[in-house]
Amino acid sequence: MSSTLNRTILSLDGGSSSLKYGVITDKGEIVHNNKINKPFNLKSFLNNSFTEILHSVFLDITKKYSPEYLVSGISGLDTPLDTSVVESKIQKFLKEASFTSFKKFFVLGDIELVLNLIDVFPRIALISGTGSNCVGEDKQGNIYKAGGLGSLLSDEGSGYFIGNLVLRAVVKDLDKRGPSTYLTKLVLDKLKIKSSLELKDALTKSKYKKRFVAGFSPLVLLGFKNNDTVSKEILNNSIKELFLLVKGVALQANLTSLDSFNLVLTGSIFSIPYIYEGVTDAVAKSFPHSKIMRPSKPSFYGGYFYLKSKGLFYQ
Repeated sequence: MSSTLNRTILSLDGGSSSLKYGVITDKGEIVHNNKINKPFNLKSFLNNSFTEILHSVFLDITKKYSPEYLVSGISGLDTPLDTSVVESKIQKFLKEASFTSFKKFFVLGDIELVLNLIDVFPRIALISGTGSNCVGEDKQGNIYKAGGLGSLLSDEGSGYFIGNLVLRAVVKDLDKRGPSTYLTKLVLDKLKIKSSLELKDALTKSKYKKRFVAGFSPLVLLGFKNNDTVSKEILNNSIKELFLLVKGVALQANLTSLDSFNLVLTGSIFSIPYIYEGVTDAVAKSFPHSKIMRPSKPSFYGGYFYLKSKGLFYQ
C-alpha cells in the first residue's frame, strides 16, 4: 500500500471522450497512470454512468495504493450547482463503496486542472479537445472565463466544432448548396454511405454524439493536405475562435498588449501544427509579452499543484 512507500493522491481528468487519471506521490512523482475511453463529464454524473468508471479506477489502483486525497477534474461544470451535484454523487459513491482512505475530495472543472499547471500569475489556460474552454486567473485570485458552456452555446475551435463544420460542409456539397469539397468523399468513405440521409441515420444511432461528431475532425487535415479550400477555411475558423477565447479572458482581466501573462495550451486539437502555430501567432501579435507553453505534465497533474496551493499535500 502507499503508506509503505510515499503518501499519494488520486487525480482524475475527465472529458467528453475519456478519463485520464494518475496516482501522484508527495514528491510529485507519477507512480501510476491510466486511461478509460468513456466520457467522464457532467452528463456522466447526471445519468450515473460515472459509477462503473470509478469502480474500474478504484479496482485498478487500490491493490497497491491508498490515496489520501481525491481531486476530480470534470468537464462541463459551468455553474456552482453543477459542481454541487457532482460533489454529492461522489460523496455518496465513496460512502457506498466503503472507500475510506481519502481524507478529503475536491471537484474542479477540467480546465482548472490545466490552470494549476502554471504557477506564475496572471495565468490563462486554453483547452481544445472534444470540447473547448478557457479560464484565467489574476494575481488577486480573480477568475475569468470564456466559453465552456457546452456544444450548444460554445465549444468553438474544438474537435466537435471542427467535426460539425466538416459534416455541414458535406451536406451542403451533396445538396448543391455549397462548394464542392474533398471532405465529402472522406466522410462517405469513412461511414460507407452514399447520401446525407444515411449520414443523419449514422448520427442518430451514435451512442456518444459529441464524440461521434468530433471523430470527423481529423478528416479536415486530409482535406487540407489535398489543397481543399473548404478544409482550410474550417481550420482558419478554428484558429480564429480559439484566439477569441484567449482574447476574451485577457480583456476581462484587463490585460493589454503591454502586459505579460502565461498561457498554456492543451488538448488534442493543439497537436495539429497548423492550428497550434496559427493560435500562437495570433496571440503573439495581440499580446507580444505573453509566454505561451505546452504542458510538460499530463493535465491530471494539476491536481497535485492544486493541493499544494491549498497547503494540503506536500513532502
